[in-house]
Amino acid sequence: MNIEHIIEYVLKQGNKYPGKHSVPTERTNPSQKPLEPKSQMLIIWRGLINYLDNNLRKGVSVNIRKFGSFTFDITTELPRISQRNISPTSDLMVDRQVRKNIHKARPCFVVDRTIGQHLIRYKNKEEVTPAGS
Repeated sequence: MNIEHIIEYVLKQGNKYPGKHSVPTERTNPSQKPLEPKSQMLIIWRGLINYLDNNLRKGVSVNIRKFGSFTFDITTELPRISQRNISPTSDLMVDRQVRKNIHKARPCFVVDRTIGQHLIRYKNKEEVTPAGS
């Protein structure tokens, strides 16, 4: 599915999706033509994508209220006995205390509860499973 097709669908369904996005927006410079609805929605979409991309590349999560969070699922691997450098001074507990852990951050999307209620029929929608404790 292409974002342009989604925008065209939303604009054609004006009775289902009412709002200011369905009328042309006046420019600050009166000599320029008003910005058409499809163009302004594409500008907003590109701005959102750039904002998400910049923040996720910095390692910062983004939360969109009543939609969800673009965040990271971090898995930690402790030092394994077979992968350690075996030396007379090497001790597994010391290695763990020195934090020779391997952290892997996987980007994921966590659905907000309000939308999650409507996604009952979609399997595996939970990106991050809550802790059991």
